[in-house]
Amino acid sequence: MELPPEKGSESIQQKFRRLLSGEHIDNCPFLGFREDAEVHASYASSQNYCHCVQKPMPASRSQQEKFCLTGSYAACKIYQAHAGEHVKPVSSGGGE
Repeated sequence: MELPPEKGSESIQQKFRRLLSGEHIDNCPFLGFREDAEVHASYASSQNYCHCVQKPMPASRSQQEKFCLTGSYAACKIYQAHAGEHVKPVSSGGGE
């Protein structure tokens, strides 16, 4: 039986900023469907793609079970190599 996809109300950037502030997120913020990075199946599925890299790539079921769908996603070599590329500088707004 297929479960419905999870739709997050947060963008990848918002999730990643929460991570940087020390909050815990239950699964990889870069897991999503090929055409919609904000939605992913809550189980290992061929519909889930890794959006951590520039061009989204399929996430293997074993990769999803071991990293993407768990709190262990930060141990993923792809995540470690590319997650920093998604951080945008925060403007101080001071114009100094």
